[in-house]
Amino acid sequence: MARSILLGAAALLVAGSPSIGQELSKRDQSRVDRLDKMAASMDEVDVTKKETSGDRQSDGRRQSKVSELKFRFLLCTSGLINDDKDGMLLFPMQVSGFTSTLSPGVKPRRRSGADLVEIRVVFTGLVGQDTPQAEIKLPSFKQGSTFPAADLVREEIQKRIERFLPEAEIQGRQRRREKYLRVTNQTEQILKVFVHRRTNRFDPETGYRWLWKPAEPGQQPQVVSIDPGKSVRLKADGENSEPDSEQDASPVTAQRVRIWAENEAGQRWPKHRETDLWLVDKNPDFDDARVYYSEQIETFERVFDPQPGPHVFTERVLRMANKAPQPLSVSLQYRTTERGLAAWREAEFTIPANSAFEPKDDYGMRIRASRIRFSAESEDRRYRTYQTDDLWLVERVDGRRAYQADAIGQFQYVFQPLAAGVDVATVTTDSAEVKDGSKTIGRVRKGEQYDVLQRRGPWTRIAFASDGKPVSGWVLQKHLKAGRDAPGAPPSDSRQRFRTTRTNTELKVGGAIIASIPKGQAYDVLEQRDGWLRIEVQLDGETRHGWVRSSDGTVGPPE
Repeated sequence: MARSILLGAAALLVAGSPSIGQELSKRDQSRVDRLDKMAASMDEVDVTKKETSGDRQSDGRRQSKVSELKFRFLLCTSGLINDDKDGMLLFPMQVSGFTSTLSPGVKPRRRSGADLVEIRVVFTGLVGQDTPQAEIKLPSFKQGSTFPAADLVREEIQKRIERFLPEAEIQGRQRRREKYLRVTNQTEQILKVFVHRRTNRFDPETGYRWLWKPAEPGQQPQVVSIDPGKSVRLKADGENSEPDSEQDASPVTAQRVRIWAENEAGQRWPKHRETDLWLVDKNPDFDDARVYYSEQIETFERVFDPQPGPHVFTERVLRMANKAPQPLSVSLQYRTTERGLAAWREAEFTIPANSAFEPKDDYGMRIRASRIRFSAESEDRRYRTYQTDDLWLVERVDGRRAYQADAIGQFQYVFQPLAAGVDVATVTTDSAEVKDGSKTIGRVRKGEQYDVLQRRGPWTRIAFASDGKPVSGWVLQKHLKAGRDAPGAPPSDSRQRFRTTRTNTELKVGGAIIASIPKGQAYDVLEQRDGWLRIEVQLDGETRHGWVRSSDGTVGPPE
């Protein structure tokens, strides 16, 4: 039988050999040569698989089972067919196997089988096509082992296709090492999912190799937003996946992933942020390799279930607002808890002018903290108030900094701008109290700078921040030094006059209201900018400069 198979193979492939004098391109000739080398390598295949197992029966007796599979490829023939466009390997395979079951007091049971079968591997488009299609055609064959013999045979053939003709796409049932990833959001809020995936990619120069996409863990992950109750398949790098549809394209595959998630309520799922989640299980039939055989790529589903509340939080999500007209560079230290361990971490970022910003950690998640320290700089301002002192994001209640809620809270710190036309006070003593009446609301330290809002006797009122909120407070003037005079006013003969048409027009310095101006009053205009006017007023016997909205009055020449 083996002789007849080989003779038939030789006759078929000789008849399909390239015509004498036919010229192939360099690429196609290389493929034909590699096909011949693949055929020669088939002689190396000589596989024996053996397994012994023991099972305890209900009556206490032990049953033993032995299973063995053997197969080898015989002489392989290769060549071109179908007008020299396709390639083929043709060879017989000898296979045998048995299974023996032994039970005490019972006659041994044995199942065995042996066969010699013909195997064909057809490469459609081997010549003239960019991507040949490989199809492994296996007949049914008899053998008595418990091993999946057909898949093991495919495994050996597929190894050689990947080695000699890696550009070929293998069709039909085949060995697969990856799965699609489906992510399901069972929570009631939008879920932000972060993913790194380990995938196998073919490179024409280096062949197949494993790599992380879109980047190594610890670098920027792929970010996917999923609506409540929705399920999506992960798609290509840099794209947010959408619910499956007829247009759903480019789903990606992976063998394992790093995946974590966070929703707007502050719930987190960090389990596989630093450890691998395997999408493909170990397969004992293939020496515990993570493979499976299938006609189609299978799908692995990762479900994020809700975490019922209310929850006890000891942190808040941090948000910072830059009210200045220049970008602000921030160096942040924040105390946060991960997996039950509290630690200080660091971050650096820039907040655009007139913008609010939620800083992110190295994993792309919103920074949440119990307390922070930070410094910041813009072109004309330095912020050092909390460079060494802690700013707590969670207030103390009953001796404990914690709160109960369905969702995590947010803490916003506002960086106030340097107001035009206002003095800057520099702290000259090591430490000084900031007062609101008789109450001490904070401390300032040497070298720190603050806007001057008002002077009264030995006291100076400054623009201050308490728990991240802009407030004002009084500091003894002996602890401060004026660092800059107000900008000069234009000559009196060129000044415009602003007359209020609204009752109680607000006069502002920075974000603070320093006075309320009655209707019908007129003041010199020193500067106009984006709907605001800087005017000169007299307050408590002092000349002060402040800003009013131009819509609160009229502007014209002096009367």
